[in-house]
Amino acid sequence: MTSWLTQIADLFGASQYVPHSICLSSDPIIIAMYLLFNGSIALSYFTIAGILYLIYRNRAHVLRAVIIILRDPIFLKLFAIFIVACGATHVTEVLTLYFGVYRLDVFARTVTAGASVSTALRLILIVTSRTEADEILGEVGAGGVANYESRPLHLPNRKIGKARVRADAPSEPHGV
Repeated sequence: MTSWLTQIADLFGASQYVPHSICLSSDPIIIAMYLLFNGSIALSYFTIAGILYLIYRNRAHVLRAVIIILRDPIFLKLFAIFIVACGATHVTEVLTLYFGVYRLDVFARTVTAGASVSTALRLILIVTSRTEADEILGEVGAGGVANYESRPLHLPNRKIGKARVRADAPSEPHGV
């Protein structure tokens, strides 16, 4: 009798192919690294998605939340590394179809896991910081939703081309 997991796997053609661990020569270190790094990456994806869902649930503050998150230079750098590293894992996955470069694949997953966990932790830090959490999640309380409308959003001045523009200044149509 086959287990329910085997039956589900067979729905996706698992009985027609050998397990990935056979390709890895059942190397316990590489298999453990795959489990650890892929698990870390998955947990980070779920954490980031969960935080974004919490922000989305409070739709009145979505734009403010995006601005607060995107003005954090550390988050932006981590997120950029995370995206590039994630793309690299897809490249190494394609390479392993033709060449046995599993150590390169594990290295790419190591970088991706580090970047994804760091990105998720930074996002948690931003959202749970008391002042930012009030603005992002709209928590009720002193300085929370009740005072939301009265608090200005402080955005830095930005240089666009040769002109300096206040990011929070109202835009006027050209030619007026």
